[in-house]
Amino acid sequence: MGLLARKFLLDVLGSSSSNTAATAIISYMHIREANDRGYDCLVPEDCVGSYFPQFQEIGLQMIKAQGGIFGWVSQSAHILAAIR
Repeated sequence: MGLLARKFLLDVLGSSSSNTAATAIISYMHIREANDRGYDCLVPEDCVGSYFPQFQEIGLQMIKAQGGIFGWVSQSAHILAAIR
């Protein structure tokens, strides 16, 4: 992982703000696009949300379907622990 990407992840995931992205639309759309461009994607599931909890769960299930066809899903604490 590059230093800039590492700093970005630490800044974003280490922030105490409660900003979330709409999982079913924004996160899923960007994960699909990144995957199509050859990126390996990891979504911190506790940093995304939706107006409807079932939409969030469906969005995360689509990302990690078939063993991570579009990407992987984890908790932000696990991601932070791995990159620190």
